[in-house]
Amino acid sequence: MADEPMNGDAPAYEPDDVRGMTLLKVAAGLLVGLVVAMLVVLPWHREQTAAPSPSPAGPALLAHPVANLAAYRATQTRRLEGYGWVDREAGIAHIPVERAMQILSRQSSPEVAP
Repeated sequence: MADEPMNGDAPAYEPDDVRGMTLLKVAAGLLVGLVVAMLVVLPWHREQTAAPSPSPAGPALLAHPVANLAAYRATQTRRLEGYGWVDREAGIAHIPVERAMQILSRQSSPEVAP
């Protein structure tokens, strides 16, 4: 009874054999898919390799870095140690750091009675 098929025409066990025609159809389908993919990608690949993209520009290097740094520091020193307008229309100016510290120290310290 255990060897009899359950539904009458199919065996009650899994067959060990691989069906050759099914395997051949799957292999042929994979081969056709590969060929189609290659035909789609090949023109694009030829276009990319025929005209390579231009290389990006290198970094902008300074011709005289020491002189440029000295000029930058001199400009910053003049601004920190001098008077000038930041926005004349708005009435905003910059003053030397030492003078700003004096003003702030007078505002924050209490007046000493004589």
